[in-house]
Amino acid sequence: MEKSKLRNIVIIIFLALVLIISIFLVISKKNDSKETNITVTISAVKKNYLLGESNSESYIITNYKGDYKENDKVKFTYKLKDKKTKDGVVSIAISDEDLVLTTSSKNNNQIAEQETETSTSLETENDKANSTSPSQEQISNTETVQTVENSSQTSTDSEVLTYVNSMKNNNQENLKESFITVVDFIFYNGQIKGHTFNDLTASAKLKVLETALYLDTKINKYFPNYKEEISSKTGRAYNTVKSKIVSSYLNITSTICTKDATTCELAKEDFQTMKKNFGLSWSLIKEIATDSKNSIKNWYEIWSGKK
Repeated sequence: MEKSKLRNIVIIIFLALVLIISIFLVISKKNDSKETNITVTISAVKKNYLLGESNSESYIITNYKGDYKENDKVKFTYKLKDKKTKDGVVSIAISDEDLVLTTSSKNNNQIAEQETETSTSLETENDKANSTSPSQEQISNTETVQTVENSSQTSTDSEVLTYVNSMKNNNQENLKESFITVVDFIFYNGQIKGHTFNDLTASAKLKVLETALYLDTKINKYFPNYKEEISSKTGRAYNTVKSKIVSSYLNITSTICTKDATTCELAKEDFQTMKKNFGLSWSLIKEIATDSKNSIKNWYEIWSGKK
């Protein structure tokens, strides 16, 4: 009899749990189907997505239909189930959109003014070019000089990168010295093999910055107080160097991407590896960018790997 009662109690508890779980699932599904909205300030308009900000959060919208401009304010409607957060960025699949505020009129005026200035500038440059066309001999001499300069540049890059890359193999005893050397080289006019950071090509600069970030991570791991100590002794900002390295990498890459598509893609791929190895979250990137909207819109594409 007691076993029968116990079995009945277990069955009742089981059925009650099933009922509770069923009710919870129904409520959750109902809540997920609810629509809500968010007003987003557009910070970047890319080919396949919009990047926007609202209440200090970054939003990615891919299925929009409107023709929006930077700084437009748009109210997006979406279901809660269609909201996902990854790496500090919120992505939403929207069901409706409504332009709240546009800056297109102001932008059109600016564009018109810029086009007028550009047209005037081009006419002046064309007049100068027509009056000072170089001779074939001058062109030949220029090409010779460029060939020599390119060879010298390759040698400079090679010397510096060989030395800097060797720092990754240094033991802990030499880690502090390597860290100071490469940081001074990048930010404080230091020299390596008789060359300065500005002597390097853009792609070589990125490699040096990547090594600097590697050394910074190692210093934090083995000597967590060292950067504070050396900063107070020298008056140099070694303790904030990670932000400066990342900022420099992203700025240089942004410039490269306006000129050289191949090197641009390589730099973006390298940054994806750095993001994983050194914990470069979007929150950190936004913190480094502070209030610079220009940086935000250019840097997100590099950080995310999107096009």
